[in-house]
Amino acid sequence: MPYQIAFEYHKVAPKLRQLKQDNPEIAQQIYDELDRLAVERENFITGAPERPESFLVGNIRILYLVYHTMQLINVFSIIELP
Repeated sequence: MPYQIAFEYHKVAPKLRQLKQDNPEIAQQIYDELDRLAVERENFITGAPERPESFLVGNIRILYLVYHTMQLINVFSIIELP
């Protein structure tokens, strides 16, 4: 079963909604990458502590934490780079 994806409600969700309106292609690439990560982590077993990870889509940096014990990817920040 793929990991669940969660978004910080007050910080990330509004930015994603705005991004969907302004640039739906970039927003879709972000969702595709998160879906890929969720499936990729499905068979990843570790006792390692959670630590921030990130990826880039265009000039947008997505920061997230992977909680292996809860099988959850929590997106906690979206930063638009200059």
